Formats: sequence, C-alpha cells, structure tokens
Amino acid sequence: GAGSACGKALGAVPSSTLGYERHINPALKLALGGDEESFVDYILSGQPEPPDYFANMKRVNKVGLTVLGALPQPRPWTIAELEARLDDPVLAVVDTRDRAAFLAGHFRNSLFAPPAKFSDFAGSYLDPSNEIVLVVRDASMVEELVRQLVRMGFDHVLGFVLAADVGSAPPALLVKTEVTTFADVPTLLSRGGSAFQLLDVRKASEFAAGHLRGAMNLAHTRLRPRLAEVAADRPWIVSCQSGMRATGACAYLERAGRTVACVVDAFERAPSELRA
Repeated sequence: GAGSACGKALGAVPSSTLGYERHINPALKLALGGDEESFVDYILSGQPEPPDYFANMKRVNKVGLTVLGALPQPRPWTIAELEARLDDPVLAVVDTRDRAAFLAGHFRNSLFAPPAKFSDFAGSYLDPSNEIVLVVRDASMVEELVRQLVRMGFDHVLGFVLAADVGSAPPALLVKTEVTTFADVPTLLSRGGSAFQLLDVRKASEFAAGHLRGAMNLAHTRLRPRLAEVAADRPWIVSCQSGMRATGACAYLERAGRTVACVVDAFERAPSELRA
C-alpha cells in the first residue's frame, strides 16, 4: 500500500489493472520492453533501506511463525515493577508519547516509537527476544499497538504504563536527551575538544540530495544491524529531516551506551556553511 516500507514510489490507488500499469508503471514498462540491466538499475536506484524487522519476517516466513493461541494481553505495570527490571537488557520500554515529552524525560533505556510511526520505529530497534512494556497515553491504545508488534514478530508484550504516571516516577529512573538545533551545531562541534561526530539518519537518497559536511550517513532503519559503526568512544550529533527519526535513533543509541545530542530541527534551516 501507499507509504509502505516495502518499496519505492508506491501508488496511492488501492487497486489497479494490468492495462493501467502497462501505461503508467515504469518498472513494468522496463520489464516488458526494456533490457535486464536497465530494469535492475531502476529497481535498485533509490530503494529505501528496509527496517531491521524485515530480516526477522523473512526468517519467520521460512521456518514458520509462533502459534500464540490468542493476542497477548499486557496488563498495567506499576512504577515499582518497572523499576525492578529497568536495567534488564531483555526488557524494552517502548515509549509512544510525543517527541517533546519523550526528550524532556523518559525511563532510562527506553525506545521511542510514536503512534504514527510505530511499526517503522519499533520494528527497527526491537529484537524478537525483547520483553516489551509500552508507555501509552491511555489503555485503549494498547490492543492496536500489540497487533502491530505481533505482526512484526515481537510477541512478548508484558505490560503497559500510562503516560500520566511517568512524571510521578522517582527522578533516578528518568533521563532526558540533550537537544540542539542546526544553528547550534558549530558550537557543539567546537565544544571543549569533545570530538562530536555527525550522524545523519535519513535515507541514502535524502543524504545524497544534501547533507552536513563530514556527516556519516546511516539510515535509522539500519542502526541496529550496523551499530558497531557508531563508535562508543565519542559523542554523536544525530540529525534527520525534521528531528523525528533522529529522536528514535538517539533513544536507541543511548540504550546502546552511546552519548548523543539530538537535532530537533528542519534540515532546510541548516546553515549553508555547514553543508557539503
């Protein structure tokens, strides 16, 4: 469907015909009347980097899925229950609050997955072995989020915590992410010899169209399998097109022990002297 992470330039019409596609579909035109090399080049050019859960889906399709019997029924968790397991690497707290609230204070080691991008973000950063606790605005959201998780192969959803309860948690359980703007990036880069490295988590096609000078490009959907490329011995300034993907990437990197500053800003506002 339109907007799927499965491919590029997907149409918005819900159904089609072969006759229609023969007229307007460039890939089909090449398949029918072009040469193989041109077809392959077109298909591969600009292809979006797949979320990490695609690999798990391929494995499940090959070996068979887990028979659950029924949809997992996560129960409400108390802050005390969460505190007891917060540093357990198997546990993954997936926070669905808005970006500003998450950055201002979240349970340590949390992942960020806003409802509008839930499958994309959760599917990129979770491992099938994770035991999941959701942070949600209200309990009515839980069933739909669980369905999305199960469809991606994340079956161990244990519970949920209401967003309203985050603020009442002991301060020792909460952390906040350093936030910056493109205008302040030069100051960070020159700050006390801290050797900040730039990380752009947009797609390769977006990066090619314009990026910050000296930035490393690693799409947010590929961070988990390529984490070793993000060195742990230096701090990172993480950016994207608007700051949303950067927030998800920063949450994952902080959980993985990296030090980050999140650029919550539109790339169009990046000063010209910063651009390559």
